[in-house]
Amino acid sequence: MISMAHFGKGILEDPDADKIKINTESNPVLMRYYRSGSWGVY
Repeated sequence: MISMAHFGKGILEDPDADKIKINTESNPVLMRYYRSGSWGVY
């Protein structure tokens, strides 16, 4: 469980990190990222 909150070193310092949208119930961007195959930042 503790590891779920850990990110790889530097992942949040990526210049494109500010372009990542927040996934919500009313705006499921995670599904769109999955379908488009754009998992480069993750």
